Amino acid sequence: MESTIREALEVIDRISGLQDKAEYALNFLKSYAESEDSSKSSEPSQTLQESEERFLSIIENAYVGYFFIDKDGIIRGVNTAWVRLYKYGSADEIIGHHFAEIQKIDDRALANQFVAGIMQADPRFMNGEFSRLCKDGSIGYHSFTAHPVSHGNAVTGIEGFIIDTTLRRKAEEELKTANESLLEGERRLMNLYTNMSEGVGLHKMVFNERGVAVNYRIVGINPQFEKILGLSESDVQDKLATDVYGVSEPPFFKEYLDVVKTGNPFSFEVYFPPMDKHFSISISPWDRDGFATIFTDITERKIAEEKLLESEAKFRSLAENSPYAILIYQDDQWVYCNSAAEEISGFTA
Repeated sequence: MESTIREALEVIDRISGLQDKAEYALNFLKSYAESEDSSKSSEPSQTLQESEERFLSIIENAYVGYFFIDKDGIIRGVNTAWVRLYKYGSADEIIGHHFAEIQKIDDRALANQFVAGIMQADPRFMNGEFSRLCKDGSIGYHSFTAHPVSHGNAVTGIEGFIIDTTLRRKAEEELKTANESLLEGERRLMNLYTNMSEGVGLHKMVFNERGVAVNYRIVGINPQFEKILGLSESDVQDKLATDVYGVSEPPFFKEYLDVVKTGNPFSFEVYFPPMDKHFSISISPWDRDGFATIFTDITERKIAEEKLLESEAKFRSLAENSPYAILIYQDDQWVYCNSAAEEISGFTA
């Protein structure tokens, strides 16, 4: 029998799932106890005592926590592993107390439901995962499996095993929190992407059979892209740049390809004849073989600058050809004088 017990413990150690370990341990110990009960009538008293001592030793030294609760919910037995998991100094500190004392307040109703279900041998409640309130006030988590204990035809309590799952549960919660933070970050980025005043385009390079980049495809745009260029998403989504803009060469291909190759962002201003517009464009690498463009329409600014330059040129032409002396004094100094002023005063600005 001792070799059978050792073999069973080795099997438990090899089982990877926490719930499977607990169920295996419980089923094995149940079958062992039943085999001991069936042999009581034929074994001498000393042999029975030795078997019971071996059984209790297995329970006491198991790495999984063991508990026995009577039909009134009073804790009547726990092993060393259970004491350690609940952070008590000894079993005496908890024996005789109601199981509700080791439950979080907001879990007590559910715990009562589980205990009642186990008493009824309802399989829906006989295994699962639960929180535990430790002596120091900290909260742990464990996987459990339990079954009703009967004496004759009467249920006298429940017993079961628990295996610590606190680290796994905390890892899951941290992962959930990280995912929620990531999703929140994605929502913020999407909101910025959707509502920003600049046009945004996501593009992927297109390569020929020799692996040479020859074009690029538009794979995503924001609403402002549509507004600035007058193109709808259906006009550009997953289409080649040459087809979208009706040109033989993809627009600004050299600048875009340089960013993809080097990974270095780049900005420039340019006039685009097919649309008769001036753009300020910032390029950033995005994904593999991809790049993002953020652009604004600066046509009005460019037209204003050109008009200002034309106006300045006209003023200079009129001033230089005027027979009257013209001098401009600004910020405590002479900044301009025309030819007539130079002739009269001999002064040059």
